[in-house]
Amino acid sequence: MRHSEPSVYAAYLSSAVETFSTLTDPWAVSRPDSTAQSELAEAQDFALGDGVWGETPVREAYALAASGYSAALDLGRAMTAVLTSEALTALPAMTLARAISRVTSQTWWLLDPDAGVKGRVERLQCLRFRGSLGTRPVAGNGEDGGHPHHQNAIGDVFEHSRTLGLDNPRMDGPFCVCGTQRMPPAASLAAAMVDDLEIGSADSVLGGFSRGDLFALRRAFEPGRVSQVVHPVMDEGMLLSAVTIAVRCLFSAAVRFVDLFGLEVSWTDFQQI
Repeated sequence: MRHSEPSVYAAYLSSAVETFSTLTDPWAVSRPDSTAQSELAEAQDFALGDGVWGETPVREAYALAASGYSAALDLGRAMTAVLTSEALTALPAMTLARAISRVTSQTWWLLDPDAGVKGRVERLQCLRFRGSLGTRPVAGNGEDGGHPHHQNAIGDVFEHSRTLGLDNPRMDGPFCVCGTQRMPPAASLAAAMVDDLEIGSADSVLGGFSRGDLFALRRAFEPGRVSQVVHPVMDEGMLLSAVTIAVRCLFSAAVRFVDLFGLEVSWTDFQQI
């Protein structure tokens, strides 16, 4: 691989990240005729649970999506820094690309313009519940599922559902379910977001990298001239795949922001990426 190629990829990714950052500015005001404004107006009189919802539950969903996307943009900036560093393999870029796909796919799912007021808050509850499951104690550390912090986290989610008059979120096989909303597993969600990229096959490789699987890591090395000796290699295909996945995932989530909030964006801005 020519030494100039990582810098070219870095410039492309940096341009995309800064463009998406501008287009999805969390301080931007949504259009009066946007889906978001319609949902906020509906939520003001939406009576369920302990009373009228008001705008807060819906705004919480928007806020989580905005913070998640901001984190994904920061991961993109970190990936740009990796591409301009002295990294010997594509592993750091691939690992960051996987993280970007996971974060943006949740934002993309949460901002589905067709979710509606109740559906959007149910989706927020799915994310809350799945996040609470992540507080479980590590297996084998001598603590069981009754760990107070884990139980309190789930209890808080259930209490929030009770207050809003929603069903408690639950796991149905690999799906997280709340009311009519079914959240697929993280890998499936990312694949659905960018289905034309066939990210499913790439995700298994990305997952192996992020877990530190030695056989996956071996793909970033090439045999040496001496038996059993290998050398790091900056694989062009791996690097291009990482950048393509990162930009496309950021793009897909940005489109959801534009669609939902009716932001003043020309499609020319997107086509230039």
